[in-house]
Amino acid sequence: MKQGNIGFAPVLDLHGQTVVEACESLSQFMYYHQNEQFIHIIHGKGYHSEHGLSILKTQVVSYLKQHPSVLAFNSCPDKDGGTGAVFVLMRNHV
Repeated sequence: MKQGNIGFAPVLDLHGQTVVEACESLSQFMYYHQNEQFIHIIHGKGYHSEHGLSILKTQVVSYLKQHPSVLAFNSCPDKDGGTGAVFVLMRNHV
């Protein structure tokens, strides 16, 4: 997973969303793709947010840590978004 050799993974891009919108999008996306092996979530690096902090990254990581369908997650390789995105290994994949 760390090398980014995961094949196809559904992608959720949260750029431009508020924290509330992103949480709702993430919840729906996780439900819809709960049987996938991997998913790819792009939260951004926070370059365009106030103080240059990635508020969405913090929220996404917090959400993934407590979600029962998540087995593991890791920042993506640079070619897939680097620290502005995560690959998620799902627990319930078929």
